[in-house]
Amino acid sequence: MKIAHVRAVISPEVGTLLAGYGPQDVSIAKHDELMLHGFCLLDNGKKYLVLSYDLLGMARQLVLNIRETCAKLIGGSQQDVLLSCTHTHGGPHTRHHAKTQFLDEAACQLVLERTVAAVAALQDEDFEDTVPYFYSAQVAVNTNRRYCGPENVCRMICDAYELTPLGDGVVDQEVGMLFFASPQKQLQEVVVNYAAHPLASHAAGISALSITADYPGLLRSYLGESLGCNITFISGSAGDQFPIHPEAGFTALDAMARPLATAVMQGWISAKRQKEKFCMPNAACRSMIKTFPAIPRTDITPREPAKPGMQKYDMEVQLLAIGDICLVGVPGETAAALGLEIKWHSPYRRTYICYNSTDYASYINPANSFIAGGYEVESQIFDKTTGLQMVVTAVEAMRQLCNS
Repeated sequence: MKIAHVRAVISPEVGTLLAGYGPQDVSIAKHDELMLHGFCLLDNGKKYLVLSYDLLGMARQLVLNIRETCAKLIGGSQQDVLLSCTHTHGGPHTRHHAKTQFLDEAACQLVLERTVAAVAALQDEDFEDTVPYFYSAQVAVNTNRRYCGPENVCRMICDAYELTPLGDGVVDQEVGMLFFASPQKQLQEVVVNYAAHPLASHAAGISALSITADYPGLLRSYLGESLGCNITFISGSAGDQFPIHPEAGFTALDAMARPLATAVMQGWISAKRQKEKFCMPNAACRSMIKTFPAIPRTDITPREPAKPGMQKYDMEVQLLAIGDICLVGVPGETAAALGLEIKWHSPYRRTYICYNSTDYASYINPANSFIAGGYEVESQIFDKTTGLQMVVTAVEAMRQLCNS
């Protein structure tokens, strides 16, 4: 197996509308660059791309345009190009805004052009022999923003942060790691997977109106400085997962980035010292896309209504297996419980969820959440069975891929 790295700046100009909390927020500063980070694997003559964007999400057409164009560049199909969005609220409107259906076409075009240029620039000599390792740790820097209590009626902790100690929702605190190293164990690429909204810095004042990658950007900086290689951060199933200190300004970034960086640094030491457990010298890559039908809600008009007249919508889950590890791309803001269901039923040793990957289909929740209510449920576009269908589709696809 060989690896090459993909990087590009995708920041818009200051003055661009931000996709965080509404269509009217105009950026007045840039705290740090928005980035595309990713890598291309060459396995048995076939190439596979993994690309992670500092964006809130991407409209389906943008996803399709990137996948189709990049697939041609690498000589493969769309299933060989896996995308994900970190979900920073400090980026442009690259998905339709819920109520206005606003889409920043210029930002979408910039993202597409920068992606294509970065992938097209890859040359045969950029690919180096690599050996993948994996590792996993638990880091308690996220929390569930829902408090439902014994009566199962949701209160949103983010409406009253003094309720944070009462939070009783499911939390996924796994830090998933993939390390790609040279045969001499020199790191070339690190993939970090964690589930928490990049909303540490989004607070009142200039931090709410700044272009920023939030904590994934600082995490990449810490790790890149220490490890000297490309760092790709991929958000996990973070639909209801918040940073431990959310909406607290730029000083809150360190409380997220530093513990995660420490876990990754120690994870690499552990992985290479126990090579027999965590090294995958004979890893092979496989990819797949599976669709499932989703039906728009009719019980209420959600905060983020589906397009008028829509009767049915085909959603996608996308898989990329790298040896014993499977990356699963989901089509929206999935709740942590659904991500954990996919992990629990996976036939792979470790499974990492790729957030806002195949589409931006708003929130996807477990069916029981519809009884409790809350922001995520009020925002869900599709029927309450959608989450279960997504899990079943993903698990069946993983079993098929694993046995192929």
